Amino acid sequence: MVPRKISSGRYKSFSQLIHDKFIYVDKTKAACLMAEQEECYLLTRPRRMGKSTMVSTLEYLFSKGTEGTEGLYCYDHWRDPNRYFVFHFTFNAISAKSIETVKHGLIKQFLPYAKYFGIQIDHDSDIDTIFLSLVNESLVKLSDHSFIQEHPELQDNERHFCTDKVVLLIDEYDAPLTLTLDNRELFDDIKELYRVLFSTLKNLSCFRLVFLTGVSSYAQTSIFSGANQFKNISLNDEYATCCGYTQDEIEHYFAPELENAKEVLDLDYDELMAKLSYFYDGYLFTQLGKQDNRSKNVFSPVSVSSFLTSPINGFINYWSTTGAQSSFLLKLLKLCSKTVKSELLKRLYPDISTYLEQNSPELLEFIESCYPVLALEINVDILNIDKARLIQFSINRLTVKLNNISAVSAQDAIAILFQSGYLGIKYIKGQIVYLGLANIEVARCLAELLTDDVLSTLGDKYNLTDLYKTLFYDGDAIFASLHEGGDSLAKYLNLLVNVAPVDLFAPHNRENVVTFIIFILMRCASIAVSTEVQYVSGRADLVVYKPDLKILVEDTVIEFKLARQGENILTKLAEGTKQVIDKRYGLSVENPNPYRYCVVFSNDLRQVGAIEAINADGSSKTVYISDKLNEDGTVNSQLLPSKE
Repeated sequence: MVPRKISSGRYKSFSQLIHDKFIYVDKTKAACLMAEQEECYLLTRPRRMGKSTMVSTLEYLFSKGTEGTEGLYCYDHWRDPNRYFVFHFTFNAISAKSIETVKHGLIKQFLPYAKYFGIQIDHDSDIDTIFLSLVNESLVKLSDHSFIQEHPELQDNERHFCTDKVVLLIDEYDAPLTLTLDNRELFDDIKELYRVLFSTLKNLSCFRLVFLTGVSSYAQTSIFSGANQFKNISLNDEYATCCGYTQDEIEHYFAPELENAKEVLDLDYDELMAKLSYFYDGYLFTQLGKQDNRSKNVFSPVSVSSFLTSPINGFINYWSTTGAQSSFLLKLLKLCSKTVKSELLKRLYPDISTYLEQNSPELLEFIESCYPVLALEINVDILNIDKARLIQFSINRLTVKLNNISAVSAQDAIAILFQSGYLGIKYIKGQIVYLGLANIEVARCLAELLTDDVLSTLGDKYNLTDLYKTLFYDGDAIFASLHEGGDSLAKYLNLLVNVAPVDLFAPHNRENVVTFIIFILMRCASIAVSTEVQYVSGRADLVVYKPDLKILVEDTVIEFKLARQGENILTKLAEGTKQVIDKRYGLSVENPNPYRYCVVFSNDLRQVGAIEAINADGSSKTVYISDKLNEDGTVNSQLLPSKE
C-alpha cells in the first residue's frame, strides 16, 4: 500500500489538511451548526481530541468561506454569505509562573493583530482595557476603505467582507488555570484576570461568533460571572462527535489503512476493530440517555491515526500523561479512589469492606495504595454492562464548580477526571451517568503514573516494585500464566498475594478476602476481571475475560479455596474441583471451553498449595502441588515460613 498522508500528532490547520492532501475526517457539520446563530460557545474536550482543528475550521470558513472545500459537508451547507476578520488566540503557550507572565502572555497574543492594524498597545494598562482597545480600533480600521484597499487578502474573494462584525476564537482558554491548580493564590489571581477579560465580551456587540475551547469547564465559577452569555455545548448531543473519530468515520475514511493493519498484524476485520475499540475508544459526550449510544462514541483521533500510520508497532500508548505529572493530578486520583473504595467496593463487597475496617487496617491501607480507581470497568457492552462496577454520577456535576482550589472534593475530582479524558461515560439513565475508565490506553497511562507514586511512597513498605512491573508492563505474560497453569499460574498468584500484608493469611481470614486482593491487583493491571460471577447454579470466585473484546467472554475461571491451619490441601482441592464441575462455572455459548482451575491457598504456607485444571467435559488433572506438602496433602511443618 502506498502510504497516504495522516496527521498523527502534530497539529495541522484545516487549510493544511484540505490543501496538502491529508486524510481529513469531515467535521464541518458542527461548524455549520454553530454558524447558524450569533452565539458565544464553550466546548471542552480532553487533550488531543481535535479541539484546535475545530477552531481552525471555524477560522477558515469565516475568513475564506467555502473555497477549496468541495466534497465536504460545509460546501453545500455553510449559509453565511459574508466573510469576517478572525481573532484567533491560543492560550496553551502562556507561561503561568506568575500573574505578570500570564498578562505578558496575553499581550503577546494580541501583538500580531495590533501590528496588522497599526495599533499601539499600552503594556501598563489593564488587560481588559488593552483587549477592548484592540477590538474597537480594529473595527475602525476595517471600516476604513483605504485600509481595506491596502490588504488584498480582505477583498480577494467572491463573498462580501463584513466590516462591522468580527469573529473571536480562543483555543485552550483554561491552560494557565490548569497549570496553577496546585497554587491557590496564583489560580485565584488568574481567575480574577479572566473574569475581568471575559466580562468585556458582554458589552461588545461586534462579535459574529465567539468560540472558546478547553479541557476543563470552569463555567460555574466566577470566571464567567460577567459573561453568562456563553453557551456550554460540551455535552450537547448535536456536538457529541464534533471532535474525535466515530467507528463509522474510521471505517469510511481509513479503509485502506485498516486493510493494511489487518495484513501486518494478521487479524481479521472484527478482531482489528475490537482491539481498536479496546485501546482507543470509550469517549462519550452527550447527556441523552439513549438505549444505545455507541454511534456517539468517539475514539482518540491521535491514537487511531498514529496506530494506522505504523501498525507494525502494535497497540501501544499514544495518549500520554505528558504535563500531567503534577501533585494535583495525584490528588484527584486519590480522591476518586476514596470514592471508589467507599461507594463501589462497599456496594460490591460489603462483607469484605466491613471485615477489613474492623480487623485489618494494614490490608485496608494496602488496598488504598493500589488505587481502587483502576478497578473501574473499561470497555463494557450495552448488553452485559455491569453498572455496579461504575461510578454513579449526576450529569449536572460533570461541569466543574471550582471556586476554592484548596478544597477540592471527591465530586470535583471525578468531574475533572472526566473532562480530562481519564474517565468516560459508559451508560446514561435519566440524569445519572455511569463512569468508568475511558479505555485501556488511558488505564495504562494512569497505571504508569500511579506506579511511580506508589513506589515512592509505599514501595519499600510492601515491596511493590517487582509486582508493579509485572502488573503494568507485561499483560501478555499474565494471560500466558493463566493459560499455562501449573507452576506458571502458581508463581503469578503467589506474586500477587505475597506483597500484601501478612494479615492476609491470618487464621481468622476468609478466602473471599484473598480473592478480592487478587481481583483488585489484576484490575490495576487493566485486566478485565470480575469476582462472584453468577452462573445458573452458583457464583464463581474469579472470572478473567478475553482481552481486547468489547463484550465479556470468559477466558479463565478460578475457584479459590483457603486451607486453614492443619487442614488438608488436597481435600480442599477435590472439594473445589467438584464444585466447578457440578455448577458448570464458566461454560458459555461464547466460549464453551474456557480455562478452568481450582486453586487452594494455604494459611500455613501463605501461598498456593495446589492447583487442579478442569476441562469442559468434567475431567480434571492436578497441575501443581507445592513442594512444601507431604504426600497426604498436609503441610510439612518443617518448611513453614517465618511468623515475622
